[in-house]
Amino acid sequence: MTATSSVHTLTLPIAPHSPVSSVFPWDSPHLREDIATVERNRAHLFHIRMGSGTGTRMRTSGYGDASGATIDSLPRDRLVNLDTVVLRIPKDREESIGPADVRTAFEASDTAGAWTGCAVLLVTGWGDHSPRELGEDYLLATPHLSAAGAADLAGELRRRGAPLFLTDCADVDRPGGRHARAEWASVVPWQRPPWPSDQAKAYLRHYPAEKARADRAVSLSLTAVVPTVVALAGCGSIQADRVRLTALPLAVTDVAEAPCTVVAEPL
Repeated sequence: MTATSSVHTLTLPIAPHSPVSSVFPWDSPHLREDIATVERNRAHLFHIRMGSGTGTRMRTSGYGDASGATIDSLPRDRLVNLDTVVLRIPKDREESIGPADVRTAFEASDTAGAWTGCAVLLVTGWGDHSPRELGEDYLLATPHLSAAGAADLAGELRRRGAPLFLTDCADVDRPGGRHARAEWASVVPWQRPPWPSDQAKAYLRHYPAEKARADRAVSLSLTAVVPTVVALAGCGSIQADRVRLTALPLAVTDVAEAPCTVVAEPL
């Protein structure tokens, strides 16, 4: 990327008590505490705590497969300056993205010529909303992929050899699915403090694998095919149908999800 190019930052800022990382029992909100300050110590040092699902984040196949790829195992040359196709599927609160939406978007993208080996950026418009203004609805009301839509999308990504899939949806699943959404998110916020609260730990002890797989079915189906980035911000600033995109996750070893920085420029 050149210094004179129009670079778009597509990363959701990490802020204290972000609604993207403080709703469900597996969430751990970003907290920051000063260790030293410029006024007192001539340097600003601080302690931070946050969960893996904070802000814009990348997931690998290890997200649902203990033997799958981890964030640190991804070759960085597969994440930098990627030729990326922009698919636009406008959606609003709690709307699902189905097979017809996926087919129509891919057919529209192919009018400029068939493409293979490109990353795919799916833009709904949701990432242009403010999490601060929407609060928990930024996560809970996000557009998301239906199971059938995700299956069609995964098939297209596999067939075209996409190295990366990204979206401005706060998550690709309907957050919490059927189980955690009803059992946890429906409770008033002060009775469901996120991790590491005793309530969150107790809930997760009684949240069996079959419920977890059902609630995360779309994420599991996509990450099994391609690394996936969710919760992009500001994609409405992109007018081009193709961009050169870089997505770099926090370099944490032996994990399958981590906060990620994403930038793009028109091709």
